[in-house]
Parts: sequence; C-alpha cells; structure tokens
Amino acid sequence: ESLSDQFINAGLSVMFTGHYHANDITKRTTGGREFYDIETGSLVTAPIPYRIITMNGNELNINTKYVTNISAKLPGGVDLPSYSNQFLSEHLDGYFSYMLSNPPYSLPDDLVSYGAPLFRNAIMAHFAGDEKISPKEQAADDVLGQISPQIGGALSSLWTDLNPEDNHFQLKFVNP
Repeated sequence: ESLSDQFINAGLSVMFTGHYHANDITKRTTGGREFYDIETGSLVTAPIPYRIITMNGNELNINTKYVTNISAKLPGGVDLPSYSNQFLSEHLDGYFSYMLSNPPYSLPDDLVSYGAPLFRNAIMAHFAGDEKISPKEQAADDVLGQISPQIGGALSSLWTDLNPEDNHFQLKFVNP
C-alpha cells in the first residue's frame, strides 16, 4: 500500500506487472487519485493468457486472450488447454500436499487429501482471474476453515477477487 501511494504521488496511474502467473487487476485510490496494478499471467501456466492492450484517446482497453493450440503433438492427443490444466493440476496437488503435510501445518493424511485439491482449485481460479467460487466449492472450503481457521483464511484469500474485473477492463483516464 505504501509503495502504491508513492507511485500515485509520483503521478503514475498504471503499472504492468507479472511473474506471479496470475491474471489480476487491482485498484488503489489515495487522495482521489487511482493506481492500477495490471498483472498478466504466464505463457507457461494454465490457462496460458496474454493481454491485448489498446489505447484510444484517454481510454485504455485491456482484453485477455488465450493460447489454445500449438503445432506440437501433446501426450494422449489432448488439446493444449486440457494438457496445460492437467499438467498444472497434478503439480499443484503435489505442491499443496507437501505444504499441508509439513510444518508449520503438519496435517494428517486425510486432511491433506481433502485440502490439497481445494487449494489447487483456488490458485488455478486466481491464475485465470475473475475468480468466482461455486456454492459446492465454498461449502468444502468452509469445512476446512472450521478445522483450521488459519488454513481456511489462506484458502479464502485465494478466492478473494478485488475490483476491478481482471480479464476485460476499460480504464478511462481523467485529467487532474
């Protein structure tokens, strides 16, 4: 927040970022001035997004597109979106299983098996942007949160999508 305020005070209103592999846009308002952090996902992480940014006068239009095919043959003859989602899912399941089964959490195996897919689903939704949790997923997440409020809070934070929309957004610049 303090860094965003420094950017605002320096006259910056938009910053393009990445590396975290998520499609996300957040807005901070300070003193009536707005600052937008426009993060673009990675071409090595499902859903393989890229942004088309157009500037027309005082409008910045942000539209997310996706790489949906490549010229290489993929294992099992699956399409690129299916392959990339499966690849990421498997790796995230292993990552979250490790995280939940080791300190500081050290959950028993049955809770690791329950929780790892919930974290996988949440981070994949976050990577895609405009995350919206289904009632069924929310109910499952709530069970984990009742067992461990700390883990439930971390899980909930992944589903929290701050304004504005992440994948299709129009920003109108206003002269000060």
